[in-house]
Amino acid sequence: MKKTAIVTGCAKGIGKEIALELARDGYNIIGTCNTSLPDMFELKNKIEAIGVRFYSYKVNFLNEDETMGFINNIQKEFEHIDVLVNNAALAL
Repeated sequence: MKKTAIVTGCAKGIGKEIALELARDGYNIIGTCNTSLPDMFELKNKIEAIGVRFYSYKVNFLNEDETMGFINNIQKEFEHIDVLVNNAALAL
C-alpha cells in the first residue's frame, strides 16, 4: 500500500519541491493551493509521470468553511494520511 502525503501550498516554490520529492519516494500526494491553479496542473502532470497519484484541491485556509470542507473530504476519501507538510502561507 502506498503512503499518502498532504502538502499545502504545493503549486510553487518549496511546497512544489517537497511534493516532488515525496512523490519520488513513492507517496501519493494530496496537494492544495489557493490561487496558482495552472501551476498546480503542471505539478500534477509531473507527479503522475513519476508513477504516483496526485489529488488537487483549491483551498483558502483563511476561510473556515473551505478548510473544514477540505478536511471533511479528506476524511471521507482516504483511509489514512501518513505525512502532513503545512507549507501554505500568506505574504502580506
